[in-house]
Amino acid sequence: MSRSAPNGNSSTTVSAGITSAMLNYYVYEDLVFHVQAIQLQMIEIAKFIDDQAKNDQKTRMKLKSRSLTFVDPYGNPTTN
Repeated sequence: MSRSAPNGNSSTTVSAGITSAMLNYYVYEDLVFHVQAIQLQMIEIAKFIDDQAKNDQKTRMKLKSRSLTFVDPYGNPTTN
């Protein structure tokens, strides 16, 4: 009925080898999927940071610059 070697271990070894190869394939495929997901997240984060920097520059341009003068206890003015 079975085509295994006389000791009966051949089919078990072949089966374990195929299972191991399939597991390695799925682990590799899962790893590739996770790396691609991380790359997409990095791209989204870079875009978000870039947009925030552009918005920050626009906000700075809209704000008026003011000079503050501090006077120390001895009456010496310090302009910031």
